[in-house]
Amino acid sequence: MHAFLLRHVYAASILSSYKISKTAAMLITFGLSAAAHELVMAVVTHKIRMYLFTLQLIQIPMILLSRLPALKKNKLAGNIVFWLGLYTGFPLLCVAYVAH
Repeated sequence: MHAFLLRHVYAASILSSYKISKTAAMLITFGLSAAAHELVMAVVTHKIRMYLFTLQLIQIPMILLSRLPALKKNKLAGNIVFWLGLYTGFPLLCVAYVAH
């Protein structure tokens, strides 16, 4: 999925005649990816809840925050946040789709 979106959405957006900036291309790519993932969850759970869509779009400001010099220097904190999110985020997301 990453290679497809990188090649056909992100790169195509930048190279198009619309003169789209890299930031706008990133927003378009994240939006399309979030919509596709939400569609998969809607098909699997037979519910449209928009939890996954929202959480994916929240990654954009988190990416910008991670580029701050103070946070770039503290790799341990970044790893802790990543692994905690990985081990707690997906199970909680699945429970939210099934329970609500």
